[in-house]
Amino acid sequence: MLDVLNYQKDFQHRLYNLPVNGCENVKDEKKEYLVHKQLYDETARKNKKIGMVNLVIFGIGLALKYLGMPETGEHFIWLGFVILLYTFGSNMMAKREMQKHKSK
Repeated sequence: MLDVLNYQKDFQHRLYNLPVNGCENVKDEKKEYLVHKQLYDETARKNKKIGMVNLVIFGIGLALKYLGMPETGEHFIWLGFVILLYTFGSNMMAKREMQKHKSK
C-alpha cells in the first residue's frame, strides 16, 4: 500500500514538473495556473463558435443591404459588430486572467 502512495505522489510531482521533495507553494501555483488555462481554453472555444455565427450574421446583413433592404441589413451588420466586440473583449479578459496567474 505504501508503494502505491509513493508512486502516486511521484506521478503527481512529475505531472506538475516539481521536485519530489519540493515545495507545495509551487504545486498550488501550477494548479491555479492550469485551472485558469482551462477556463481560457473553454472561453476561446466558445468564442470560436460565436465567431462562426457572427460571420453568418455579417453575411446576411451584407446580402440584405445589397438586395434592396438596406435598413434591415444595417441592423444585422451592427449586431455583428457588437457581437465581434463582445467576443474580442471576453477573449482578452480571459487571457489577461490566465497570464495574471502564470507560474513564475
